[in-house]
Amino acid sequence: MKREFKFNLAELHKKKWLWRADNPEKNRADWPGWRVIGWVPMSSFACEAAVNADNDSDNDCVKCPLVWPDGRQCRSRLNIKNRWAVASENLSESSELARQIADLTWTGRQIFPLTADFSGYFDSPLLTGLAECIDLSCLDELEFYIYNEEPGLAQSIYNLWAAEGDPEKKAALASRVEKFPSRIRAECEKFVGRKTIFYGNFALLHKKMWAWLADNPDKKKADWPGWRAIIFTDIYSQYDNFCFACAAVRDDCKKCPLVWPDGRSCNNYGHSIYDLWRDEYEEDDAMRARLARQIADLTWTGRQIFPLGFNTYSANLICKTELAGCVKSHAEKED
Repeated sequence: MKREFKFNLAELHKKKWLWRADNPEKNRADWPGWRVIGWVPMSSFACEAAVNADNDSDNDCVKCPLVWPDGRQCRSRLNIKNRWAVASENLSESSELARQIADLTWTGRQIFPLTADFSGYFDSPLLTGLAECIDLSCLDELEFYIYNEEPGLAQSIYNLWAAEGDPEKKAALASRVEKFPSRIRAECEKFVGRKTIFYGNFALLHKKMWAWLADNPDKKKADWPGWRAIIFTDIYSQYDNFCFACAAVRDDCKKCPLVWPDGRSCNNYGHSIYDLWRDEYEEDDAMRARLARQIADLTWTGRQIFPLGFNTYSANLICKTELAGCVKSHAEKED
C-alpha cells in the first residue's frame, strides 16, 4: 500500500548514482529503488527537491540543491550529467562520471515527503537500503502502519538497529525498536542477520484462492484472506491483479501458465470464463460460483514454486487453513 514518508533526498540521490556507478550498463529506469518510490521529476531527487523548495523563484533549475563543477548545471552541454548520458558505450567512463555525480555537494533542505510502497520487499537488501534514507521523525505517525501492515519495514529497521555501530544512531533507532509490539520484536529478533525467504506453490495458491471465491461468490479476488499474509513476491512487487498466474510471469499474458478453455485467456476481450465471472458480479451468484470453480481447476503448466514475502503473524492468526501446504520456509524447501 502506498503511503507518504519523509525521505532524505540527498541520501537517495547518492544511493541512486552509486548504483549507476556500479551498474554502468543499466539505464535510469532500472534502479531498484523505483519499485518502492513513486515518480519524481526527471527521475531526479535533486529536481524533486528543487520543485518543492522554499524559494520564490519560478525557475526550478535555479533552486537545484547540487553544486555542479564550474557552475554548469545539468542543462549545460558540458555538464558531467550530460557527459555521463553520452558515455554509455564507454562503461568505465560512465561509471566514473556517475560516481562524481553521487559525490556532488547537496546544499539546503534535504528532507521531503515522498510516496512509497514497502509492502513488496520483506527483509530484502532493497528495503534495508531505502529504510536508511527515511527520516526517523516521521515514524511516530506511521507506527500502526509500519508495525501492523508492513512487518517487512519493521524487520528492516530492526536489522539497521542490530548492525549499527554508531552509538548515537543506534540510540535513535532503539527509540523506535522499543515501541515495536512484543510479538513483532520477538519475530524480528529471530530473523535478524539471516535471510528469511519463503516459497509459495503458486499453482496451489491459485487453486486455493479460486476455490474460496467459488464458496464465496459475492466476494472479489482482493477479499481472499490469504492476502493478509502474503505481502510480496520478488517477481511482482504487488499483486495488482490479485493473480498468482500474473505474478508467475511478471504480467506477461503470452506466458500465462494457465491452460484456458479454447485458448481464451483472461484478456480475451470479454470472451473468457474469467471475463464471464467478473461481469456476473452481483448478478448471478450461482453462475459466479461455477465459473470460479472452473478457474480453480484450470491446468497449470511450467514452474510452480516462487519466492514470496510472508507475514507469519497474520498467517497463524487468520488464514492458516487457506495457506496450509502452499508456503514453506527456505529451510523447509531445502529439505
